[in-house]
Amino acid sequence: KCGKTTYLNALYILYLEHMAQLANVCGKKADAQTYLGKATQMREKVRELLYCPEKRAFCDAWRAGKLIPVFSQQSNFAAILADIATTAQTEQILDVALHDNNCITPGSASTYWVVFAALAKAGRFEIIEHIMRQYWGAMLDRGATTWWEVYNPSLPSWTYPHVFLGHCPLPEHDWIPVSCCHAWSAVPGYAI
Repeated sequence: KCGKTTYLNALYILYLEHMAQLANVCGKKADAQTYLGKATQMREKVRELLYCPEKRAFCDAWRAGKLIPVFSQQSNFAAILADIATTAQTEQILDVALHDNNCITPGSASTYWVVFAALAKAGRFEIIEHIMRQYWGAMLDRGATTWWEVYNPSLPSWTYPHVFLGHCPLPEHDWIPVSCCHAWSAVPGYAI
């Protein structure tokens, strides 16, 4: 409702392609073609509206008739995964997303599934291993015995003294609803 986003539209494209596969399995060939047609139209529109040639990456959003100059790994890796990024753009995007300090990294472990899937698609498995060691390895170094829902390895490694939060390093607010054993943080298990 507020504008167009690269990440959500990339997910929509992937869902349309999955729906086409399901429609084919169910013998609904015409429906499959409709879904694939919508995916192609969406892909072209996202390329047209959300790619920033000067930055060599996709902006996160288009609002009020203009690009919002925010670039994130999740949006750009989603663009790679959904084939919004062309082959030529993919290498440029990888360079920007992995080396530009202004490119926002995922704020939640769940978002890394898109990062890992796009990196695997690009054949960059060594980067997946590096991220796993950097993010989840640091979680283990802090005493994790499960995967935390919220984690920022750059924050201090103290433990919040709360009976329900265990050893999850959090800001000092006990109103934060957080899980210290969260399924969506189990991305390395999926990636491996």
